[in-house]
Amino acid sequence: MDDWTPHVVWAVLVLALVLGLAAQRGPKRWPGGVAASDRAVALLVTAHPDDEIMFFLPAVRSLQAAGFDVSVLCLSNGGYDGLGKTREKEAVACCTEVMGLKRALVRVLDDEALQDGPASPWAAKDVGAAVQAWVAELEAGGKHRVEALVTFDDGGVSGHPNHIDTARGVRALPPRDGQTVWELLSAPVPVKFSGAIGAALALLLDSATTPAASAAPLKPGAVSLVGSVSPDMALALHRGMQAHRSQYVWFRSLYVAFSRYAFVAGMRRLA
Repeated sequence: MDDWTPHVVWAVLVLALVLGLAAQRGPKRWPGGVAASDRAVALLVTAHPDDEIMFFLPAVRSLQAAGFDVSVLCLSNGGYDGLGKTREKEAVACCTEVMGLKRALVRVLDDEALQDGPASPWAAKDVGAAVQAWVAELEAGGKHRVEALVTFDDGGVSGHPNHIDTARGVRALPPRDGQTVWELLSAPVPVKFSGAIGAALALLLDSATTPAASAAPLKPGAVSLVGSVSPDMALALHRGMQAHRSQYVWFRSLYVAFSRYAFVAGMRRLA
């Protein structure tokens, strides 16, 4: 037996133990509490098709478990390479067929003021106007009530300018009674690509340092981890990226293999 073999065996055993403990812990509940009514909608505001599956899968799953209908407003159709119409269809397929969202709650925009591209800045007023228009449409007739807004933080997770402008536009919206606002925390690169191992360790650390779960929602400024380490989460990311087949190039295959955002994500309450 080679000298390094026992070390590999022990590493595999420790990894299996960590993942097993994290899986037994179960999914982290949505920190904003359960939906207030059967009309409750959580609105996820993204910048491009595939943002919803690459970054927000843990948040969406947690919101669904809390009783929310999840709506996605994608502010651009990702047309930087001329594939906007194709990417619109891919986003709808991912949201409805993989993430389980209702078709009527998914909207992908193609607005002159909100065009995809790192050199295409988005004004906060244009982002805000798009969000407010979609909220008004969702709430028309009293069928839905948007109780939560979810988007990027000011790091944009990947640093893309459109992500950052999306966050700034949502932050600039006037507060509404009964509505919470949440941002997805940008993780450092080594953490971002620590995969299932990093996610499992984060869940175990969170379990060791956080008091027992309470029904009370988080206060503004507080941070909570959401998500779980499970084969279902990994499979959903893989299927979601397959739905975005025009974007599923080799480096996104690496993302699927190593992304911690497939399993867990930190959420900060803004309001």
